[in-house]
Order: sequence, then C-alpha cells, then structure tokens
Amino acid sequence: MANVSRDIDVPRPLNLLDWLLVVCRLVVGAIFLLAGLAKLAEPGSFSAAIVAYGVLPVGLVYWVSLLFPWLELFLGLMLITGMFTRAAAWAAIGLLLLFCVLIAQALIRGLSLEDCGCFGGITEAVPMLTVVLGGTSLGWHDVVRDLIYALIALPVALRGRTALSVDIWRDAQTAGEG
Repeated sequence: MANVSRDIDVPRPLNLLDWLLVVCRLVVGAIFLLAGLAKLAEPGSFSAAIVAYGVLPVGLVYWVSLLFPWLELFLGLMLITGMFTRAAAWAAIGLLLLFCVLIAQALIRGLSLEDCGCFGGITEAVPMLTVVLGGTSLGWHDVVRDLIYALIALPVALRGRTALSVDIWRDAQTAGEG
C-alpha cells in the first residue's frame, strides 16, 4: 500500500487574544443590535431626539429615523455573526465617532436633551443597564461611553477576522475548494 501524505489544516486552539477579540466583537455587535431594536420599538422618540439635536433639515428626519435603526441592526448582526467583520467594525467606529460629535455639539450649544436617542426606554425598563448604556439625561458621559465603545471595536477593525465567525468559516470553505 502506498503511503499517501495529505496536508490537513488542524485548527489551533484559541488563545487569550482570540477570545478577547471575540468578546469585543460581540459586545459592540450587541450594543448596535440593542440600539437598533430600541429605536424600532419607539420610532416617535427617536424622531424627536433627531429633531432636538437641530442638525438635520426637517425633511430628512423621517428618512433618517426610518433607515437608521435598520443600519444599526445590520451592523450589530454583522458583528455578532462575524460576517465582513473588518468593514462592520470600521462602520461601527465611524458611527460611534459621529455620535460623539453630535452629542458634544449639543452639549456645547447648551441643548438640554432628555436623552441622546441612543437606546430609547431600555434603561428605564432595565435600570441596571444605565451603567453601560447611559442614563436618561444627555451629558459628557455619553461621549465618553461612545468613545469607549469605539475603542472596544478598534482591535476588531484592525484585526478583521476573529475566531467563531462566519468570515473564518467562509475562508475555510474557500481554502477547501482551492
């Protein structure tokens, strides 16, 4: 019998960095998923928050309040599943930095918004979430919170594919075909 040698890719065990990247990806994905669901649950509150910021023409408020929650849901699902991870993480960082700018300009202008329009009534329904999602009043803590979320997403954006993701599975399928 002939000895047939085959190269078999044996997956390596996950190390601490792999697990940290997965956790970062899931945390940011869950935040975007939660924010999108909250906005879909209370479209009127989200529209009112957009108007209160005073940066969009009134004609765009409807379209932004209609489409934006779906964008957040899409990004959240992409991050949670690990599909197109790098692009989703960079998009999340871009949105988080945009949120920081919008909140900061509102605070600098002295606007007294009841909430940032980020998570709707979730923090009222589940008060223990105020620690990570913010309270009911807009403040600099919301800017800091979003900067922290962006920093959590940064390693995922820089690294791209993480363990336990559709990206890794897709790469393995493609490598198997080649």
